[in-house]
Amino acid sequence: MADSEFWRGLAIQFQGIPDFAGPLRADWQYKVDSGGFGQWRFAGAPSDFVQTVFETLARRGSFEIANADCTDLRAAWLDTLRKEGINFKLTDGYFTERNDDGTEGASYLTGSIYRVCEASAKLCQKLEARALQREFEAKQHKDPKNWSPLRRQWEAYRQIKNLITGPHEQIPESLVRRTIAEQHGIKPEEVTLKQIQFEVSGLLEAYPAITVVRSGEEPLVTKTSAAQSERKSFVIPLLEARAGQF
Repeated sequence: MADSEFWRGLAIQFQGIPDFAGPLRADWQYKVDSGGFGQWRFAGAPSDFVQTVFETLARRGSFEIANADCTDLRAAWLDTLRKEGINFKLTDGYFTERNDDGTEGASYLTGSIYRVCEASAKLCQKLEARALQREFEAKQHKDPKNWSPLRRQWEAYRQIKNLITGPHEQIPESLVRRTIAEQHGIKPEEVTLKQIQFEVSGLLEAYPAITVVRSGEEPLVTKTSAAQSERKSFVIPLLEARAGQF
C-alpha cells in the first residue's frame, strides 16, 4: 500500500480540482445481493474537464487500495467513499420492483456522494493518517529499545558473529600516517597512535572490521609484546561497542 507521502500529495491534487467543493456528485444504484460495486453515474459536473481530472485521480488512488481482482478502478474508489461514509447519503433508500404479474422483483438501494472531489480529499487524509500509523509502528518495531531481551541478545550475537566471520578490511599504516601528517603539517613519524586510532574510528560505519597493518607485516593487532601492547588499539574494540548498542 502507498505511503503517507503519496496520500498527502493526492489529497492536494483533489483539492486543486476546479470547483473543488462544487456540485459534482456520484449517484449510486445497487441491486441487492447482486455483488460488485453497483452502478455509479456522475451528475452536476460543471465541465467535462472537472469530471475527467477527478476520474484520473480516483483511479490513481484506487490503484493503491483496490483488491487484486478489481476490474473498475473508478467504481472501486467511489465504493470506498461510500463504505467510509464520506459525504454519502442514501436517497430513495430501499425499494423493490414489481414484476408484470404483480409479484415482487429485484430490490435496490440508491444513494449519492455529494461534493465528490471534497470527499476524495477527505478519504486521502484518512488514508494518510493510517499510513502514518503503520510507518510509526514499523519504525518502533525496528528500534532496538523496543526489542525483547531475547531479541537484543540475539541481535548482539549476530553482529559479533558477522564481525568475526565476515570480510575484514586492512588499511596500511603508512597511508594513515601520511594522510594525517598532511592534514596537520607534520612528519608521518610524528603522528601518534591516538591520532591514528581516532581517524580509523571514523571508518567504522562503512568498514566495521577494519585493521591497520604495516606494509609486509602482520596486522598490528597481533603484536602481543609488552612494548607493543599499545598498538593493539589500532583495531578498535568494536565487538564490545557493538554489543553495548542493543
